[in-house]
Amino acid sequence: MGRRGSAVGTGILGAMPLALVLAFAACGGTKGGDDLPVTFPDTRVDAPGTVDPGPADPGGEAGRDVGTDPGTDAGADAGDPGGDEGPADPGVTDPGAFDPGVTDPGVDAPPCGTGPACAAGTVCIDGTCDTCRFHFACGMECVDCQGTATPLCLDGACVRCRVGSDCGAGFWCRTDTHDCEACGDADPAHCGATCQACPADLPVCEGGACRCDATSCGSLFCLDGTCQGCDSDGACGPSCAPCPAGTPRCLGGTCVACRDPGDCAAGEWCDAGTCATCSASDPAHCGTGCLACGGEAPACESGECRCTAGSCVTGRRCADGVCQDCVLDSACGPSCGACGAPTPFCIAGACRQCRTADDCPATWACGADGACIDPCAGTLGCAADYTPSGLKCSTAKVIGRTVAAGGINIDGDTTGDGDDDNLPSLGVTPECWDAQVDDFFRVYVRPGDKLTAIGRPLYSLYQMSLKLYRGTSCAANWKNDLVDCQWKAGDGNPETITWTAATAGWVTIVVDGASAFDTEEDWGPYRLTVNLACADANCCCR
Repeated sequence: MGRRGSAVGTGILGAMPLALVLAFAACGGTKGGDDLPVTFPDTRVDAPGTVDPGPADPGGEAGRDVGTDPGTDAGADAGDPGGDEGPADPGVTDPGAFDPGVTDPGVDAPPCGTGPACAAGTVCIDGTCDTCRFHFACGMECVDCQGTATPLCLDGACVRCRVGSDCGAGFWCRTDTHDCEACGDADPAHCGATCQACPADLPVCEGGACRCDATSCGSLFCLDGTCQGCDSDGACGPSCAPCPAGTPRCLGGTCVACRDPGDCAAGEWCDAGTCATCSASDPAHCGTGCLACGGEAPACESGECRCTAGSCVTGRRCADGVCQDCVLDSACGPSCGACGAPTPFCIAGACRQCRTADDCPATWACGADGACIDPCAGTLGCAADYTPSGLKCSTAKVIGRTVAAGGINIDGDTTGDGDDDNLPSLGVTPECWDAQVDDFFRVYVRPGDKLTAIGRPLYSLYQMSLKLYRGTSCAANWKNDLVDCQWKAGDGNPETITWTAATAGWVTIVVDGASAFDTEEDWGPYRLTVNLACADANCCCR
């Protein structure tokens, strides 16, 4: 056995550093988390003469004192590590005694890795023989447990497990056999997948779960496998008996008629375990529906939730117990105040001037915003103004609406007045042959007004053209503003334009010539007749 121990020490660990070997041993090889504590040998060298006498142990600490002492008499007992208890023989040097001139072989003996082998049941670790209590060197045979079905060393024997964590999930370590055993669905000591140890109040393992029994809950009641207070309908009060039909609900350990509102009949509510009739004046349980009054209707009157003064939100008022929107002439808008002049009508929560045209002055209209609209508002040019020169579009003479409404004749002469409104003669719409001198007149029209303009040459060779523009830009914006152009009546013949306005604004009438030839004259005296049929009876000039 000593030779095997030496071989293990030399072959496995003899060359390994002591720190690495001890770390490996402390970690238990590949499974170190649950290894038992490692006790390291005492490497202290006892003083000579203090080691107990006995057979030499070549693998232990005592073996270090075995050897030939150069200072020992040839007749001395070489195996005596410390001598007897009697007086020293002055003629013999005791190897266990201190001799300043002699080297003690017990101190300077070579380590086990290069010298003597370790004894049975020990292994050489970094030059020191240690007890075989490691996973790689276990028991008297110093066998290697690793890589086998029993990979751990415990008390000198290779075992499968020492503690529960050495086993996989759902297994536990038996203390008698040190084998891993599956946890059971009916084992209270190792219950279910987690191997739970069932506590005293849940001592039964059933279906892998710890459950109570009839005696384990003490003052509580075992119900559906758990300890519960006796406050359920099926186990209520000190006796843990089921509640009877008349008082079927358990409330605070007492059987009562109700616990929740639904336990009572219609028109009743649960009042601390007793069904009480709802009241016609109780806002918490109002009327046959036992309504809880609140919000805009906090009061209970005659069995109905009703509003009170101040309970309605902004823009609403309490009327006949109901909150209503303030959309009345007498109660309008956010403040619910009464409307008055000049806005006496409540429309969409705001006081307005009118609802229809009947609420406005005669001939006026009521707008979409509830304001009365004067149909003649903004009307210009009611009176005539002939002071402008009339020689350009910007200085046109004004024919008053009231004058034009009765019809008016204006005599003029274009001779020498200048060519200030000349349009392309061909390829335009309307086609207009336009040349030479011209005069300008302006009239203000409103929607629905019908304007008629007639230009009469007062000279037989005068071939006239007559034009009508919207606005006051004339030829400068003719593509957008030109309404009509007439020029085909011939020499000395009148030209006529009739037009109905769709929008309010100024229009400009231009008396012009139409001839492009030197043999004909396109200027001279003329008479312009203008008639305005106003949509409004007074032409909006009242």
